[in-house]
Amino acid sequence: MDMDCSTLTYKHVGQVEVKLDLYHPMQCLSPTVPAIIYFHGGGLTVGDRKSWFPKWLQTRAVNAGIAFVSADYRLIPSGGVTGHDILQDVKDVFAFVGGRQFTHESTGAKYTIDGDSLAAVGTSSGGLCAYLAAIHAVPQPKAIVSMYGMGGDFLTPHYLEAKKEIFFRGRELLDPADPKFKDLQHPACLTTSSLSSSPLEYCPPTSPTPSYPANPRMQLTRLYLQLGVFLDYYTGEPNTTAIEDGNTSLFPQANVSSSWPPTLLIHGDQDTAVPVGESKNLQRLLLEAGAYSELVVVPGCEHSFDYVQGNEEQFGTIFEQVISFLKERLCT
Repeated sequence: MDMDCSTLTYKHVGQVEVKLDLYHPMQCLSPTVPAIIYFHGGGLTVGDRKSWFPKWLQTRAVNAGIAFVSADYRLIPSGGVTGHDILQDVKDVFAFVGGRQFTHESTGAKYTIDGDSLAAVGTSSGGLCAYLAAIHAVPQPKAIVSMYGMGGDFLTPHYLEAKKEIFFRGRELLDPADPKFKDLQHPACLTTSSLSSSPLEYCPPTSPTPSYPANPRMQLTRLYLQLGVFLDYYTGEPNTTAIEDGNTSLFPQANVSSSWPPTLLIHGDQDTAVPVGESKNLQRLLLEAGAYSELVVVPGCEHSFDYVQGNEEQFGTIFEQVISFLKERLCT
């Protein structure tokens, strides 16, 4: 265990513990400190608080005196979990963290996270979680950062239409009849247990398919997108092709207003997992509503570009822009 990190359970759902990792600030200049609440990617179907972890942001945050929280949330489609359950988890982690006192593991120092100085940050589907926090969380975050976040425009062929040709990062089309997906599609998935963590697993070097995903959930969002049914699993409603009354709360594009927090959107222009048009659409809606938003389009970059080897050398300027954006809104 990292002595500068505490693992806490922020809620129970039946027998499921939903956890977060709190990375303590390097120094507490006052009894209260700001915090970044980070949501991992994985298409809402896979991963946990340690998956695709943005070390570049966590390090910059704690060095700036900002607590960094990496939160689990329940995953679709486990035990009937939908986006409504994920939304509740997002709300609950903000309610848990804001205004609560914590103890630094290594020094024993006590500090309180300022509920009026919280930011929501996410990568990919975690960006969607950050958008949901902007709309619904209490206390409301003071800033939003989305790295190639999904949910800026769900009503596109990317989500609504079945694919017959390779569309996702040059990878092969998947076979929905593959037995490994049986319990991850309707109706079998409704009877499985709820999950808030599904770690990344890869085939070993001795395997016929070395480094290929060994956890079938790692390909699940891709399968749903291929079949054109992602929104069905997200909303819990079959044949979802439009924003309907019972699901409006799950669609960021239907909830933009002037009260939306200042937002920084960063997206590669070659992204095939979450098209850059999603961030462009949300940026347009935010500006039209009178909210503050910045959009950085990164030329030549695919999804998850910030995790590549040598990321500091390639994208350090962007990383500094992110932490400066957050410090300006949390530390002043």
